[in-house]
Amino acid sequence: MFYRKSEIKLISARVCRDIREREAALGVRRAVFVEEQGVPAALEYDALDETARHFLLTDGDTPVGAARLVTLAPGVGKIGRVAVLSERRGAGLGRILMDAVESHSEKLGLTLLVLHAQTPVVGFYEKRGYLCEGKEFFEAEIPHFKMSISLEALRFRPSSQRRGRER
Repeated sequence: MFYRKSEIKLISARVCRDIREREAALGVRRAVFVEEQGVPAALEYDALDETARHFLLTDGDTPVGAARLVTLAPGVGKIGRVAVLSERRGAGLGRILMDAVESHSEKLGLTLLVLHAQTPVVGFYEKRGYLCEGKEFFEAEIPHFKMSISLEALRFRPSSQRRGRER
């Protein structure tokens, strides 16, 4: 396949650098969770958004994914609100986004990451080395599993699971 130079876009995932990028990340969350999945906006946006580190995944200048990282306790981070626009799913963008969040978690010195995975995407996180804890539960009327991974396990997972990780 050939591309004109103007057609090649750079896929990038990073911590939001300013309010404009943070608003773009919140916009992706609105599209995925509020509009697509029907989560009430009052549940999607909460007080943790004020202190969280927000991540933005872009294709060139176009926002296509978002996530947030909250410190729960010393050494413990919670990944949440991981979202990729529906029309961009299945192209490996979720891996790029999670690579950025996990890499940043390492830089912060976190030792454990937890998340609440919607049941249909548990396999995505299991492939990354996350383990389910407990039974299925509901958040915003959507089934979830609590999952976690130690940062030590992240460092030693097979390279095929670490493609594109920043070091």
